[in-house]
Amino acid sequence: MESAGEEAREPMAPGAPATSAVPAASAAAAAGPQDPRTAQERRGPERALLVGVAWGRGGRLSFDERMEELRELARSAGAEVVGEIRQRRGRPDPATLIGPGKVQEVAEARRRLEADVIIFDRNLTPAQQRNLERAIGGKVIDRTQLILDIFAARARTREGQLQVELAQLQYLLPRLVGMGEALSRLGGGIGTRGPGETRLEVDRRRIRGRIAELRRMLSEVRRHRAVQRRGRRRAGIPVVALVGYTNAGKTTLHAALVRRFGEAAGPVTAGRDRLFDTLDPTVRRVVWPGVGPVLVADTVGFIHDLPPQLIAAFRATLEEVLDADLLLHVVDASQPRWPVDVETVEAILDDLGARQPRLLVMNKMDRVPGWGPEANRPPADGPVGGDGRDAPGAGRDAGAVRLSARTGEGLEALAAAVAALLERGRWRVTVWVPYRRPDLRARIHAAGSVLAEEPGPDGWAVTALLPEAEVGRLERSGCRLVTAAGTAAGAAAGAEASS
Repeated sequence: MESAGEEAREPMAPGAPATSAVPAASAAAAAGPQDPRTAQERRGPERALLVGVAWGRGGRLSFDERMEELRELARSAGAEVVGEIRQRRGRPDPATLIGPGKVQEVAEARRRLEADVIIFDRNLTPAQQRNLERAIGGKVIDRTQLILDIFAARARTREGQLQVELAQLQYLLPRLVGMGEALSRLGGGIGTRGPGETRLEVDRRRIRGRIAELRRMLSEVRRHRAVQRRGRRRAGIPVVALVGYTNAGKTTLHAALVRRFGEAAGPVTAGRDRLFDTLDPTVRRVVWPGVGPVLVADTVGFIHDLPPQLIAAFRATLEEVLDADLLLHVVDASQPRWPVDVETVEAILDDLGARQPRLLVMNKMDRVPGWGPEANRPPADGPVGGDGRDAPGAGRDAGAVRLSARTGEGLEALAAAVAALLERGRWRVTVWVPYRRPDLRARIHAAGSVLAEEPGPDGWAVTALLPEAEVGRLERSGCRLVTAAGTAAGAAAGAEASS
């Protein structure tokens, strides 16, 4: 049943016109052929009309939150939102998702607002999308297609482009069904339906062949990344991966960490205030206080109802998350709905099989009234959020830290928390290294955090925090282990050494 209480909303963007297209069309005709640009180029960004549908059972996000997120997605795709229409239904219409009356209302609003594209906040079946386009008389896309378009615009590396193309083709393939009628018109008359169907089958075969080729190429990417990860493991350098909801500030935090602890100067990508600003993963080496060399990885953000095509296509990238030693779950603490975003990300990580310790990083605290860096404390002492609320599952793994990546406040607290977590798998050792093996001394400096170093009659006595596996490799390489202690003793000794 349709809800009579939901009506078309006028343009959401300030100053967006809602007049008829007739005057604009007349002016364009009067201009003649002097302007070589297309009509779309002359008009600027695509004008989008948003359509939201809420079911009786609801979901993690409220109706208003879903529509706000859809507006942000449309804005991130470069569209100008000129209006929105909402409907509450008990269940979706199998043919058009929304009811016939609402379909007519959308068609009228499209003409009145001169919308170029209709964006639904729910996923559409291929049949629903075709039926809606015929009834509305314009381009119709769903939430998944909108996200795929954003990813296609953001992909910069060859790997990212391959992954996006695979996801798009997997989305497109079932939507070729039923296109024979449109393709048959290419023949130009009665009796040409056969060539249209043949064209459709050719398209299907080409897409299936390209999907198989992309999967082979991405399989090579996964093998190459696996070799890189094995090399990092042999070097004993821990990996810290930033994960979280899209636009939570992961890229800004990554840039702040590289600027604060990076080994060498170089260009640092600064995040922008838009969804899915970072698509291709970035890994930078830093010298973490109290730890030593650490690789910090910035990864793609997550979102509610993440399209399954993207999860499958981006498996090679997401494996970088699964192989990390520690996950920093970055949260936009200034958002009222942040606990729901935390639940969403935690569920995706669990589905991916991530089992590493996770440290909750409450970011953008500079936007939370009354916050100061002194507010950092273990979550057992109080709520982890900036608004007095506990995150779902907060403290179940590694606790939480509050900071502002933009201003840099709270970075030292994050550094201390990460060092304590990474030291759990490290040993405090004193190793004797003969002078004839300077390579082993350099290896200790590269693999861990050197606390003290003293030259002796025939070698160096190096005290350091090292991964347990690295200790064994040093012994097999000719070093003599003088003393060894677990992480608790190591932490105490490290504190004494630094005082």
